[in-house]
Amino acid sequence: MRTPVLVIAGAAGAGKSTSARAIAEARTGIVAIDGDVIAAGSKAAERRDYVGFWGYTLTLAAEIAGNGLVPLVSCLCRPAQILANDLSSFSHLSLLALVCDPRIRRARVEARDGRPSWRTSPEDHDAIDAELRRFQMAEPHEYQVLNTTFLGVRETTSAAVDWAQTVTSAL
Repeated sequence: MRTPVLVIAGAAGAGKSTSARAIAEARTGIVAIDGDVIAAGSKAAERRDYVGFWGYTLTLAAEIAGNGLVPLVSCLCRPAQILANDLSSFSHLSLLALVCDPRIRRARVEARDGRPSWRTSPEDHDAIDAELRRFQMAEPHEYQVLNTTFLGVRETTSAAVDWAQTVTSAL
């Protein structure tokens, strides 16, 4: 049986990495990979070839799925970059888009200790957030938007864990 590939997308400060860690801790059999870590080893990411980056990332995810585990990637991305790749190794793509008011996201990023503030401009992140709010995805793939503007860490991670539970419950 093929498994889904799970992706948590969002701009900086929306809660992607925190949610992915919470899911991996709560759900046995899910392997969370941070897109920034993958990008460090991807030549495509260095060239800003994001479709190529997702090809590389999906190859890694397919290896994880081939070992009976469910891959979960958290990453700043545009869904079309993922969908431009071959997803035949997976039953489907399930994407959770975390969106957040730009002022709140910026405050969250600027409050981080010892971590880089912005890999791209805040305006680039605003554009991705806006795109995630209006994006629609066709079946067999699944797309859900979670607005984290007024959610605390506990509420955001709880909603993300519930999402992953729903997606993987039939496995």
